[in-house]
Amino acid sequence: MQMRMVLYYTPKKEFVKMRFSEYALITRAVEEGVAYGVNRAYKHTDNPDTETLRDTIEQEVMNALCEILVFESGSMAVVDDLPV
Repeated sequence: MQMRMVLYYTPKKEFVKMRFSEYALITRAVEEGVAYGVNRAYKHTDNPDTETLRDTIEQEVMNALCEILVFESGSMAVVDDLPV
């Protein structure tokens, strides 16, 4: 499992290294989004149709991902060579 390292700038003007697992973070967001989407689809009916179920799950997964990811238009740069 690949771990990403980021530098965090503290209020004391110090850099702190942090590592996080991208896979675990995204997996958790997708799982939470699916669970919330299913609950939401069944909120007002006992038997939602397939399209409603699919739409609410998709919307809630994207909402969960948007809480942890920033989607930017244009070019994207990935920094993999940060000092350890």
